[in-house]
Amino acid sequence: MYHALTDEQTLTAYEAHITDDQRDAIETEAAALSDIRVAHINTTASGGGVAEILHSLVPLLNDVGVETDWLVMEAPDEFFDVTKAMHNGLQGDRSELTDEMRETYRSVTVSNAEAITEPYDVIVLHDPQSLGMAPTLAERFPETALVWRCHIDLTDATPAYLEFVQSYLEPIDCAIFTLPEYGDAISGVEKVPIHPAIDPLTEKNRPLGELSGEAADAADLTRYPFDADRPLMVQISRFDPWKDPVGVIDTYQQVTESVPEAQLALVGAMPDDDPEGIVVYREVEEVAEAEDDVHLLTNLPDAGINALQRGADVVLQKSFREGFALTVSEALWKGTPVVGGNVGGIPLQIDDGENGYLVDPNDIDETADRVTRLLEDDQLRRRLGKQGRETVREQFLTPTLVGDYLSLFGDVSGGSDTQ
Repeated sequence: MYHALTDEQTLTAYEAHITDDQRDAIETEAAALSDIRVAHINTTASGGGVAEILHSLVPLLNDVGVETDWLVMEAPDEFFDVTKAMHNGLQGDRSELTDEMRETYRSVTVSNAEAITEPYDVIVLHDPQSLGMAPTLAERFPETALVWRCHIDLTDATPAYLEFVQSYLEPIDCAIFTLPEYGDAISGVEKVPIHPAIDPLTEKNRPLGELSGEAADAADLTRYPFDADRPLMVQISRFDPWKDPVGVIDTYQQVTESVPEAQLALVGAMPDDDPEGIVVYREVEEVAEAEDDVHLLTNLPDAGINALQRGADVVLQKSFREGFALTVSEALWKGTPVVGGNVGGIPLQIDDGENGYLVDPNDIDETADRVTRLLEDDQLRRRLGKQGRETVREQFLTPTLVGDYLSLFGDVSGGSDTQ
């Protein structure tokens, strides 16, 4: 277990992205919680949406007066093999959960829980990887409120994996889900919906004109292996079968029948806690070999992601399952319309025909049709892109998330009673 480092951030820096009512609510909630300590725990300090959220959320909680740490679990590779299988199983993959896998999970989560020496008033355990710490933490720190933040969709979970998760929930005081229905299959715990959010001030999301030095260099589209003057489709996701990168290539091939000059960039990170990523990448690489205008890019700096989302004519998120997909809000924030699978948290962000399109992710014809519409109609792209930015401004920016967590901490710690 180690402490993740974050840059200092202040709420005042978000003046352009926060309403007076939001600011007043945050200040009031934070004042009532000034004497509590909070810890967030996950399995990686970089790569993936959870780490991105915590890099902004943790320093802002500290800035408003709520002492908050971010702890990262330490584990061997075999643990991440197990937790990747858990992730897949909880999303519907029917793979086996063996006794050996259960023991690997138990031993690693117990040892990490035992490594925590300081008491906290609230501990937030992110995703299934850290949930197994709950029984040990409850025994060692009985006064601590334990929160499980599940970022994935459990509505089609394989029973064995769902039962395994349920077996660790007894000490949990509250479980957070992106959508209420994600938690319908579990019982015995209070459930609260909280939507993820993006940070408009990071190098990934701020205007390109505000970047300098290496970030500005990374945002120069001429350094990438495609022609920025030709139509560009982009999907930014882990190389994960649930994101259907091969299906995105199939979509691209169909789009080129109408827009032959179109290009595709598949862009993904390789997080430390996802051993499956390199396997999927190699599969996609083999499929893409025959396509001169399909480009696979990995581990780009945030400024490069920013430039690609702004430079794309269409962003895809053709996922089969998706807890939320921060990449959808990121693209919409930049005024780029998104064609996304009508699954999980994507419909929270896309209003079909208003700021993008929702499609059946299994339907290549439908997906290609929507992408082609956007590539062939500049006015449509601009209209949907403008509305997309407004959607994110109203619902999915970091100040909203800070307020949501402060309200939650007040509820589970009793801090709000002091107001």
